[in-house]
Amino acid sequence: MGKVQRVIVCGNSVALAGIETSLGLDADCEVIGHAMPATACELRGLDPDVVIFELDALPHEIIYTLSKELPGLLMIGINLETNRAVMWLEQQAEGWTSRDLARVIHHTGKTGQLKEPKLSKDREKAPVKNNSL
Repeated sequence: MGKVQRVIVCGNSVALAGIETSLGLDADCEVIGHAMPATACELRGLDPDVVIFELDALPHEIIYTLSKELPGLLMIGINLETNRAVMWLEQQAEGWTSRDLARVIHHTGKTGQLKEPKLSKDREKAPVKNNSL
């Protein structure tokens, strides 16, 4: 068994609650629900391995600050309108399920690098594009 990944889910939408519940069933994830933070310092104090948030709700200044101060941090922004997940480790992906996100979280925690997960059997492979900050 690998390192338990500390996953912070920021926000209170129904979609994020579902992601939080789904990832909470994974024994290798310690999932913590949290209100949308006001500052990067507030999130940094929770010592996360992964932060999941609504893409349009977290200020870009916080994303930028965390990506510079915690380079190994995996940040996943969820766009609820387009069913798109944007990951800040130099790649972006569309249409991944919470099971696929769990695979990304575990692989990234073990290697420190983002690798496209083996997608759920019920989902077609989504395009992956470079998206550096």
